[in-house]
Amino acid sequence: MAANQFSASPVVVSQKPHHNGHEILYNFSLCNAAALQEEWSFTQDYQAPCQTSPTSWKFRVTLKRAPKTLLVSGSAKLKRNDSLNVAVGVFLQLRINHHMFKDYFPFPGVNKEILSGEEICVNICKIVPNSFYEYLLYQELSVCVSIYVKNCH
Repeated sequence: MAANQFSASPVVVSQKPHHNGHEILYNFSLCNAAALQEEWSFTQDYQAPCQTSPTSWKFRVTLKRAPKTLLVSGSAKLKRNDSLNVAVGVFLQLRINHHMFKDYFPFPGVNKEILSGEEICVNICKIVPNSFYEYLLYQELSVCVSIYVKNCH
């Protein structure tokens, strides 16, 4: 890969069972987001392994860079696409960080009860919070998306 190209690592998917729900984690890295030329996206379907209320979800994260700027923005969306007529709770959280910093760049999570067909979204105005951190767009950024389906059993 040339130094002036954008790349994303393969997405690592892991699941954690909880006493009242299911958590799925998507982890990946973005390298040189400043060179992003076209829209980049990752889409994944997820079936919650629940005997009581088996739900089905489509997750999508999208990033794009505004032309002639270093503004990289996007969204993380989660849509429930099963036919079960029961509301379940879901929490969607996105974290982006750089290895030099302990804290991640904050994006408000979404915590909501949703029915089949509904969608929640985390908007990403900028993947780095301000121009002081723009140099990080030329480096590797770690991304973690956490989806917690709760109160389904």
